[in-house]
Amino acid sequence: MQRLGIRKPEPDAVSWVDRMKASDVIVAYGEVKLPRQMKGKLTLEDLKPLIASSMIYYHLMVPKMKRAGLRRLILPLGLGEFPLVFGILQFVKIERSDYSILLLLGIIAAWMIFSLTVLRLYMFGYVKGLFFEADFQAASLVGKEALQGSLGKIRDQGLEWKHPLARLGFRPRVNERIERLQTARE
Repeated sequence: MQRLGIRKPEPDAVSWVDRMKASDVIVAYGEVKLPRQMKGKLTLEDLKPLIASSMIYYHLMVPKMKRAGLRRLILPLGLGEFPLVFGILQFVKIERSDYSILLLLGIIAAWMIFSLTVLRLYMFGYVKGLFFEADFQAASLVGKEALQGSLGKIRDQGLEWKHPLARLGFRPRVNERIERLQTARE
């Protein structure tokens, strides 16, 4: 952990957890949590790059994500409140008519579209990018081939979570992680 620039104590426990994606490894509170479906399928050498990437993500990227949340999520949503409040105040001033109800519904719909767009950009753009950034840093420490090999074994053994909505998640799939590592500059 010292090589990663993390000043937290080394994890001292390992547990196997159900209902986790095979490529997810959680390192938190002095414990490494591994997906149960990987038990006996990957060697310790295969797990090391995944653990390194996870340690970088949870100890370096998550604090970065929390700090950036103010600027990338809270601030735009807060600024978006002004048109919403202005529109509602205008609605109060207008006489009650069919037009005013449609205006209010339009304002609410526009606010919902705006807020969902901001949230989507934050979750699928910024947060997903932090996983890739953690992979790049881990690849520079443990070797790009080692990390690609570990991810490749997960993909080749069919251990990746096959939920129909998994592609809509903000965590990258194994294939996405491998492709990003392959296209990364040396």
